[in-house]
Amino acid sequence: MLRNALSTGDLAEKDGVWTLYGRPAPGPRLAELMAQRIGRLTDHEQTAMELLAFGEPLGAPFLQAAVPVRVLEDLEERGLIRVLQNGRRTTIRLAHPVYSDALRARCPQPRAYQRMRELAAACIATGARRSDDSVRIASWLLAAGEQAPADLLVRAARQAYAAFDLPLTQQLSRAALAAGATTAGSTLVESLLLDLRPAEAEELLTDLWPGLDPAARAALAFPRVQNLAMGLGRADQAQELLADLEKTATDRESVERITVLRTAIDFVAARLPAVVERAGEAAIAAGLERQPLRTQLDVGYASALAVAGRPLSSLAVLDRCAPRGGTDPQIPWALPAYELARAWAQQFVGNTAPTVGGG
Repeated sequence: MLRNALSTGDLAEKDGVWTLYGRPAPGPRLAELMAQRIGRLTDHEQTAMELLAFGEPLGAPFLQAAVPVRVLEDLEERGLIRVLQNGRRTTIRLAHPVYSDALRARCPQPRAYQRMRELAAACIATGARRSDDSVRIASWLLAAGEQAPADLLVRAARQAYAAFDLPLTQQLSRAALAAGATTAGSTLVESLLLDLRPAEAEELLTDLWPGLDPAARAALAFPRVQNLAMGLGRADQAQELLADLEKTATDRESVERITVLRTAIDFVAARLPAVVERAGEAAIAAGLERQPLRTQLDVGYASALAVAGRPLSSLAVLDRCAPRGGTDPQIPWALPAYELARAWAQQFVGNTAPTVGGG
């Protein structure tokens, strides 16, 4: 595998550091070794192994419905699959990840599409109860060239975003937009921002804008303001769009979002007194209904305090407001944002000790 990665350039040395780009694929020699290790398979064994190659891990009941139980027992005895017990759930995986690569590489394309359709249909039939089932179903359907329902694609894109899988988020979001779900535009723009691709996000919004109804424009207006101000540095254009939104904003969430975005724009424009005034103690103490907005306000306020020469006050805000117990799946960037603000404030204090995970 290493030799193949070297020959393809997936493993390369740059500035004295060896870096692996992407997931290495098995070369011809490794594929040949894996074919020898797997050996000859009966039709039922081939079905079980290919389903696992495209869908592992899979629940034991699903595979037992697809092939006779004795087939699974034989595969386990030969060391080709592993049966894992987690509480009351029994799942099955291939014994080695390279088996999956080898099986997918030698599976004819029409049969590969059929396997993925079978996996999606089975997952839907069982109620898609697992937290990542929407992502798995949508990915299988798209890979098989099938049209996935728009609402499924929207859910899957949000789940991929919560898992910080930006390439998959963008793939699913684009598919949802193509299926007519304009609400996926917000997720796509957010993922492009995190992926440091603001120009692409604005190009997307410019193309979408003329064909959007008022409700869809309202849903995408706030991400567009954020992208213009913080991604592209076009604060004046962002302020103009925000002023138009302010004329029609009546619900509390929109009013809160406008406050947060104005704070962010002021920070980018280095108007620190305005940030401290707008996002001061009273604003934070009052609280916001939506946690993502609260996070943006906290981080903006703490960062402004640090840059304005009040790093101890900045650290006090972060100590009081930073999330506890890990990352919120709805805002996967929250914990890194708080910790980055903390590291920034500590540098102003003169403390450069590590702040995240001890390293």
